[in-house]
Amino acid sequence: MEKEGYKDYESASFVSFRFLGVLLFAFPLGLIIKGRKLKPIFYLSSIFTPALSLIVLEAIDLKLDWLLYSSLFLWGISFTGVQISALPYILRWVL
Repeated sequence: MEKEGYKDYESASFVSFRFLGVLLFAFPLGLIIKGRKLKPIFYLSSIFTPALSLIVLEAIDLKLDWLLYSSLFLWGISFTGVQISALPYILRWVL
């Protein structure tokens, strides 16, 4: 982001929205998936995470701040979906 002209505090502001998405949706998503099939959530998140990453890169290149905020927020939610839905599989394998 620095190469595209964004200051450090602007980059931190954008990235904070990613963590806001993770923070707001980690616990509710954990409650929602309880007793449900995890594969659909995992597959959707696995598709949306890289797609949103490409949108973030384009938003940086085009300097569209509103798209950057919203795509980073959605990227945080999608990344949470990958992590939360993969955790039970990991726990089954380890335990």
